[in-house]
Amino acid sequence: MSKKKGWILRITYDGLLAALCAVLGSVAAIDIGIAKLTFENVPVVIAGLLFGPVDGMLVGFVGIFLSQVIRYGIDASTMLWVAPYVLSGLVVGLGALLCRFRPKFWQLLVILIVDAIVVTGANTVGLYIYYYYILKTPKETMFAAIPVRLAVSAVKGVLYAILMPLLIKGLESAGIYERPRVQDPKEDRKTPQDEGTDTL
Repeated sequence: MSKKKGWILRITYDGLLAALCAVLGSVAAIDIGIAKLTFENVPVVIAGLLFGPVDGMLVGFVGIFLSQVIRYGIDASTMLWVAPYVLSGLVVGLGALLCRFRPKFWQLLVILIVDAIVVTGANTVGLYIYYYYILKTPKETMFAAIPVRLAVSAVKGVLYAILMPLLIKGLESAGIYERPRVQDPKEDRKTPQDEGTDTL
C-alpha cells in the first residue's frame, strides 16, 4: 500500500469512527440519573489501537463533540464531557504505540483498564464541577454513583480486551487494515554480525 493511499484510508477510517462515535453517544446512550450507560468510546478505542494517539484523540474530540451538540447543544459544560474521551484516545493510542501495535492480551488488558480508570476519573471530575458548582447538587448524591461507574468501566475494559483482537484480525484478514510499522529499538543496536541471523 502506498503512503498516500494509506493516509487517505486512515483519514477515511477516522471520519467513519468519529461518525459512529457521535451516533453511539447521541442515540445509543442510556441516562441513569447521574450515570450513563453507553459504548460511545468504542470507536475511540478502535482508533487508538489501530492508528495511535493522534487519531484516537481526534476521533474522541470530533465524535463526542458532535454527540453533545446533537443531544444538548453547546454550553459552558460541553468540553467537560468531551475531554475524557480525548484522554481515552491518548491513553489507548500511546499504549498501542508502546506495544508497536501488537499488544499481547495482558498488555491490552492493562491498557484498557488504565483507560477505563482515566475516563471514569475525568468524567467524575466533570460531574463534580457540573452538578456541585452549576446545579448545586449535594456532593453525596454525585459520589454515590462512583462505585457503579467503576464496576461498569471494569467490565467494559475486560470485554474490549477480548473483542478488540478479534476485530483487528478480522480487518487485517479482509485486507482493509494494515498495522503501522514502528521501528523496534532493538534493531538499532544490531551489530554487523547480527545481520546475517535475521529471519523473514
